[in-house]
Amino acid sequence: MLNRVKSAFGGRKLILSLPLSFFFLVFLTQVAFAQTTPTPTLPPTGGATTAAAKVEYTLPYPGILPDHVLYPLKMLRDKILDFFIREPVRKSEFSILMADKRLGAGKILVDTGKIELGLTTLSKGEKYLEKAVDQATLVRQQGKPMGDLLDKLERASQKHLEVLEEVRQKVPEVAKPTLEKVIETTQKGLEKVLELKKRA
Repeated sequence: MLNRVKSAFGGRKLILSLPLSFFFLVFLTQVAFAQTTPTPTLPPTGGATTAAAKVEYTLPYPGILPDHVLYPLKMLRDKILDFFIREPVRKSEFSILMADKRLGAGKILVDTGKIELGLTTLSKGEKYLEKAVDQATLVRQQGKPMGDLLDKLERASQKHLEVLEEVRQKVPEVAKPTLEKVIETTQKGLEKVLELKKRA
């Protein structure tokens, strides 16, 4: 009798754990799939600037924003994916994706009046972009093939500078020094990328 109870309880635990395991499996698979498929673009930024003046670079939809209750799960998922990517070029491309998503999220937060959280998100995004540049530098030093990584990094950096400048026009004066430091970091990253392209 006792064995039957234990068996039933163990089966119940298994049944309860299945939906949770399935949720995380789907959650991780969707992101891995999203990296290889086109993503919807953000709404056009700015009003007076013409489309011809824009940097030709598609920003992915940022998804859940940092003010959402499930955002910590999203961050955990991203860290797990980053940990399992070992190939240097793919790791750099993943860092670009993370930077792009945080750029979009940060802009949305600023546009909706959540200035402080928006600036924090933008800053974290540019750190990811800086990481992508460092990873590309390492690949170049190791003499490994890079494909179009440097071109992608150049366009991404230019787009980030474009969006950051648009955001700078919208934030209060007190917030501009913080954003200008972020812009300076991205500008230095772009200069590194251009220097790497010269050596190619």
